Amino acid sequence: METSITTIIVTLTLVAITFTQESTPSITFTVIDEQEIGFRIGSVANVTLNVPEGERDTLRFSFLMNPYAQYINIKSETGELFTMVKMDRESICRTFTTAKCELDFKVAANTDGQFYQTINVKVIIEDINDNAPMFTNDRFELKISEGVTVDTRFPIPSADDPDTGGSNGIQSYEINPPSDTFELISEKKLDGLFKVELAVKKALDREVKASYKFKIIARDGGNPQKIGVLNVDIIVSDMNDNKPVFDPTVYNVTVEEGTKRGSTVLTVHAVDHDSGANGIVSYRINERSSAQVLNDFEIDKTTGEIKVKREKLVFQSDFHYSFIVEAFDGGDQPQVSQVYVYIYVTDTGNNPPKVTLSLLSPGNIGFVNVSENSKIGYFVAHVTVEDSDTGANGQVTCTVPNSFFNVVKLDEEAYKVVVANTLNREVLNLHNVTVICSDQGNPPLNSSVSFLVRVTDYNDNKPEFVQKNYKAKISENTMTDKVILKVAATDEDIGDNKKIHYEIRNQDKIFVNAVTGVITAKPFFDREIDPVVIFEVLAIDAGETPLTGTATVTLTIEDVNDNAPKFSQTSFTFEILENLNSGTYVNEVVASDRDTGANGIFTFSLSDSFLDSKIPFHIFTDGVIQSNRALDREVQSRYVFDITVTDQGSPALSSTVPVTIVVNDVNDNKPNITFPTKGNENRTVTMYYPTDDVEIVTQIQAHDIDAGENSTLKYGITKGNELGLFKIDESTGIITVADKTVQIDQDISIALLIEVRDSGAISLSSTAELIVNVIYTNATYEGVTSESSKFVVIVVVVVIVTILLSAVIIGVIFLLRTMDRKKKLTENKNKVEESHYSNKQTVYIMNNTGESSTDYVMSGSDGGRKKKEVSFSLDDHDSINNYQHIDLQVSMAPNPIHYSPEKPPRLEKSDSTQDLYDKVSTRLENLKIQRMLQIAKQQQQTAHANPDDSRSETSGETSSGDSGRGASEEEVTSASPSHDDQKMFDYSVPVKIPSSSVPSRLVQSSRAGNYSAVPPPIPCRTYKPYGSFNNNQSYSPNNRQYQSAPLHLNTDLSVLDPSALSWQHTQPHSNHPIKSNSLIAQNDLAYFMARDAHCRKHSQDDDDCSTTTSGSYTLHSVEDLL
Repeated sequence: METSITTIIVTLTLVAITFTQESTPSITFTVIDEQEIGFRIGSVANVTLNVPEGERDTLRFSFLMNPYAQYINIKSETGELFTMVKMDRESICRTFTTAKCELDFKVAANTDGQFYQTINVKVIIEDINDNAPMFTNDRFELKISEGVTVDTRFPIPSADDPDTGGSNGIQSYEINPPSDTFELISEKKLDGLFKVELAVKKALDREVKASYKFKIIARDGGNPQKIGVLNVDIIVSDMNDNKPVFDPTVYNVTVEEGTKRGSTVLTVHAVDHDSGANGIVSYRINERSSAQVLNDFEIDKTTGEIKVKREKLVFQSDFHYSFIVEAFDGGDQPQVSQVYVYIYVTDTGNNPPKVTLSLLSPGNIGFVNVSENSKIGYFVAHVTVEDSDTGANGQVTCTVPNSFFNVVKLDEEAYKVVVANTLNREVLNLHNVTVICSDQGNPPLNSSVSFLVRVTDYNDNKPEFVQKNYKAKISENTMTDKVILKVAATDEDIGDNKKIHYEIRNQDKIFVNAVTGVITAKPFFDREIDPVVIFEVLAIDAGETPLTGTATVTLTIEDVNDNAPKFSQTSFTFEILENLNSGTYVNEVVASDRDTGANGIFTFSLSDSFLDSKIPFHIFTDGVIQSNRALDREVQSRYVFDITVTDQGSPALSSTVPVTIVVNDVNDNKPNITFPTKGNENRTVTMYYPTDDVEIVTQIQAHDIDAGENSTLKYGITKGNELGLFKIDESTGIITVADKTVQIDQDISIALLIEVRDSGAISLSSTAELIVNVIYTNATYEGVTSESSKFVVIVVVVVIVTILLSAVIIGVIFLLRTMDRKKKLTENKNKVEESHYSNKQTVYIMNNTGESSTDYVMSGSDGGRKKKEVSFSLDDHDSINNYQHIDLQVSMAPNPIHYSPEKPPRLEKSDSTQDLYDKVSTRLENLKIQRMLQIAKQQQQTAHANPDDSRSETSGETSSGDSGRGASEEEVTSASPSHDDQKMFDYSVPVKIPSSSVPSRLVQSSRAGNYSAVPPPIPCRTYKPYGSFNNNQSYSPNNRQYQSAPLHLNTDLSVLDPSALSWQHTQPHSNHPIKSNSLIAQNDLAYFMARDAHCRKHSQDDDDCSTTTSGSYTLHSVEDLL
């Protein structure tokens, strides 16, 4: 509430009065703080009094006993109470021990008659927040030694707020700005005051930071809130903790004028209780003294003697020398004390005043006792001064050159000595008070009188421990009580105020002997849980209001080796690149030990079980792992071993952890090419060109023993492909024909330089030479696909219509044909056996109806004819695909004629096996193409009889069928081959293999030689080949060739695979002789031949070898069969 409130609120509380003749009535008044003089508090007459009738007019009120009469007056007639001074709650109740400000006194009510009554009166002064918290000084400097321990506390002057009612008093303290080095700890005591301490939270280092500055703010709880500010300067000092002390605290000296240079006027002396350099005291005149002082006086730095510096001293009216002398010690941060020095220079011819001292303490001679709790202005002594001089020489003024005392003039000749400052017995228990009285003469003369003031004790000092911080040690896991240390405290007070007992609070394991201060610990402590126990010991004095001192005890729990080192992980996995030098840093294992000292120091080593394992790593004692030789991932990619960590305790404890080191790959291996290989053993392949049916030439085989990208291979042709004939798949290494338009006119051999490169960051590569023998075929291409497709559609339509109209007939025909086929197979088997025993050769020729025609067996050139026989085959699929190689041995003539085809000369000899193979292959192809062309021509014409077919009864028919007659004599004769007939030949066809894992487009085959004859050349051929890969080829890893097993004549098969003959073969050349006379083919053209017959094939021959119509031959394409 503001003091400017114009309306004065007075709360009058009347306490219920129950009053009998023996009871004393009571009344309570409440008045607001800061009420002015004359303010009406209330009237005690409001109390009900049993005043006899007739005496009321004489009723009067007066104070019976009122220690507050200087504050409150009573009007006797009405009993009204009025303020005599401004009601300042803070000054009136400053000595109260409680927060309440209650004035209790008694008032007597009496009449002229016999009525008399005492009234208990209580006046409560309610506080308003009219005072801000105030520190004694606005700045506080605190020197803290840099050796102070963390959590050490230093007392800070607390603020004083005269307001005490409600929340108007001080409520909190804070540091501004907040500090991470210091913490402010404030604790409200029982008396309502605060104990404020500054705690060190972080170790101080004077060389890093020598001072700190911040503010301490005290806040009250009023509204509006008021604050007090204390500027704090923290100086981090060395251990010099005592400053010099002067005795006395003020120096006065009078000297005569004319005192010469060098004369000693005064000697000052101070004592420093520190030792060494910190205790050596030196002196100096304060540098801020006036120039006159510095010119007239000097001081001996060592002795403290003040000497005249000028020629001589001169008296000056109304002037005396006043300056400060400083004593400082020899510490790194010197402690400084100051003292006032007053030097008076006197004149002659004047009488000094006479001073008489009167002490009011009876029985004391030369001293007086004054309590250190005495208020300012407290009377100490009476001084009387007399001066016989007149005028200015008789005018006397008295002073006391002591900051704790002063003189107050009572009249012209009387003064009183009073307390001028707060006394402190513990700082100075005896004061030498000098009263100096000087006249106004020229020069003035003075006289002085001295007496001693003995300061008596008041319990204003709390006990202080010998040390603020104690340190002790105890081993963990102790099982019995153990004495830790003994503490001691002193109290600068005397008497009961000095008696001390000790306490420890909030500790269940630590207690102290109240009298001796011996501290004992109960079992037991675990250092790993509480490595340090910090507690406070209280020292409490026996004063009326006990004061308490505290000391902090830091109990360090000493370690026992009860914890084994522990690894930071349950296992460790590290990686290292291969091929690094020996001594390469791999990584390190980490462990910790909760123990300390030697118990917490540990080293790493390889576990004993792995000492003989010869792992390529060295384990250092600090856990670092290094390789001791270069590693090779391809030899070993992973190492697993155990590492043990052992502490240095006694006995030592240890732990073990598994460690895995993975060796990562470095691209240190080139790709290894396994095909083609170096040298001439396995680096050659052969192909025919031009061609449409073969695109894949071969595949490069390589691998890399590195891992990851370092083993991912890429293939390329770096040299030899200038014609652009080939290309290679970068990922698979498959070489295919890139350009089929490249023109060549002869066989060529191409050397390709193959490069295989890995995908490492720094890639490595290998090369190998592949020889591709390109066989020139001199072929031109004419498409017949469209024609074939057209006929396929027609056949499909006819089949569908036939199925719809003749389902029953087809079933009957199927049954009849099946029975006839079985019959013919049995007969043919018998014929084969007869032919075998008579060394006669038979050829089965399949016509375009699926029937097999058997020509007549002949012996020599005059053999007789046999009747034609017809067999049927309904399973076209079996006739094409279900058989392996069949070697058809066809007798050509007793002495076969070797024929050289008209082809460009080869690199091999003309009579070589390879040359013979090529010649036979070419002639076979010519026959197939010729037949295809004839069939295509017939299909384009209307059906009519062949003009040359004079020997068949069904000449001119367009469908195949048996004429139903036996062979004529002429037919038998025409079927007899001559010695010049070259249409009988050897070849092998593939037989179906039930399963195969061979790639469908990659064929490598051996060639057959040893032919009995070759067919005549056909100068020009026009065809379109149909290439395919057989599913019946097997792969031999030894020579990397695909091979097929030959099946000879005695195989009981009547239908041949349409892919039996090939017009092109792709295979690696081999330097070994070709021993097989089987030709492995991969063409979709097929030969269908029947067993046990010799059939002439000439352009002029009739079709007597078959029951088919004219123009029917034994060579059919796949299109014709379908």
